[in-house]
Amino acid sequence: MRAHFELVSSKKIFFNKLYAGKIMLLASASLLFFIDIWSFFFSVITSLTYITLGARSAYAVYAKRLKEPVFTKKAILICGASVAPLAIISFLAFYKTSAEVFLAIVLFLDLTMPLIVSGVVGLLKYPGNFLKNKIMEKAAVRMQSMKNILVIGVTGSYGKTSVKEFLSHMLSGKLKVAKTRENCNSEIGVANYVLKELPQDTDIFVVEMGAYRAGEIKKICAIVQPRIGILTGINEQHISLFGSLDQIIKAKYELIESLPKHGLAIFNGENDYTRTLYEKTRIPKRMYSLRTFSVSAKPDIAAEKIDFTKEGMRFLVRLGNKKELFETKLLGRHNVLNLLGATLIAYGLGMTLEEIKERVKTLDPPAHTLTVKSGINDSTIIDDSYSANPRGVMAALDVLESMKGNKKFLIMYPLIELGASATHIHRRMGMRINKICDVCILTSPDFSREIRKNAPNTDVFTIRDPQVVIEKLVKNLKAGDIVLLENRIPEKIKMALIAANAE
Repeated sequence: MRAHFELVSSKKIFFNKLYAGKIMLLASASLLFFIDIWSFFFSVITSLTYITLGARSAYAVYAKRLKEPVFTKKAILICGASVAPLAIISFLAFYKTSAEVFLAIVLFLDLTMPLIVSGVVGLLKYPGNFLKNKIMEKAAVRMQSMKNILVIGVTGSYGKTSVKEFLSHMLSGKLKVAKTRENCNSEIGVANYVLKELPQDTDIFVVEMGAYRAGEIKKICAIVQPRIGILTGINEQHISLFGSLDQIIKAKYELIESLPKHGLAIFNGENDYTRTLYEKTRIPKRMYSLRTFSVSAKPDIAAEKIDFTKEGMRFLVRLGNKKELFETKLLGRHNVLNLLGATLIAYGLGMTLEEIKERVKTLDPPAHTLTVKSGINDSTIIDDSYSANPRGVMAALDVLESMKGNKKFLIMYPLIELGASATHIHRRMGMRINKICDVCILTSPDFSREIRKNAPNTDVFTIRDPQVVIEKLVKNLKAGDIVLLENRIPEKIKMALIAANAE
């Protein structure tokens, strides 16, 4: 919540003319006790304000311009616990006070709603934590009963979902493999998967481990007891939640610290932070890197001669004295790196390079991660809207640069939870956008200034309304144009750009 309100767009919830007007109107309610005629004017102004706002909201719903919330059990509980006291107070005020006092109370409740919801969230944390701990204890007991299962933990600031998917696909050719679903990587998410979905006859369980604060990965490890762990890379993602980069590094390293002495730790040698952690680790360890000369210590596996093809990529894998030419439908050098990490583990578990190579050929990109599709007006859409981090955005822009086409468009939601690094990171993105993109549409005003200033050769627009974005693209996209959808782009935009061409 703190990270959310650090954003310019979120601050505007409070710092805007409407909110200021409501505060002034509420302050004027004190005149009700001194000026009789003010009761009439106050009632009229307040009533008209809420009638106007209600009509505007109703139209937004009708025009489908409001983002539909996801009503999880927790969200429903928070809404119910927040609305119930407000409804009771409003009901009593309506029957027990005058019309103008009732409107003043409604106005006060409206202005304090964010504080009330925050208070409810804070209060629900305690029973929520109690229930979470009980679920995690049950999950740990079930894992202990599964004596023959091998657990592989995957964590990092980026690349962990891809590595999880790639490794699971490789191993599933020979073994019974289970993996955590989608981005279900929190301690409670993993615990629920263990209790409700993990098959009893599983040979390998690949667990993606995410964290927003120190200690969370350690809790996941206490549940699943991993014997192999891979650190895919560390950067400033979620730094506003952790407080510092050092705290992020410590949190991610909890996976390696939780491995047994006879376990195996795998590190991305291309990342400065994970390479430093590799050097300090004393249990059995391995390193993967794109190039053998890019790291001080020789990596156990590397790639050479990366070529982009119409179907995807082709590259040579070097593992010890062995070489094998891999072909994949995936895009991006970063995915070659992710494949190397997964290959190193699969090879260590008994698969040959030839077997891994064949599995890689049949590997599809994870949903919404650099997936190429046909778009409207004979354009090409690169869907990379799953989520984003600084390295992932740069990697996606590299892919866009490598593709041949006419105009290149970027539709992006700026990154969040980057703390003090956010401005610098978005400036760097702006410089890269300036080199590659003809048009950039930002779906949020956050950090738009940093991007616009550093992309003078690119037409940069900030458009929050998905329908306006769609209309602009429908009007301007031509045959041969390429559109990169980056970060959490509204589903409405994705469906309009892709589905219209398929009809």
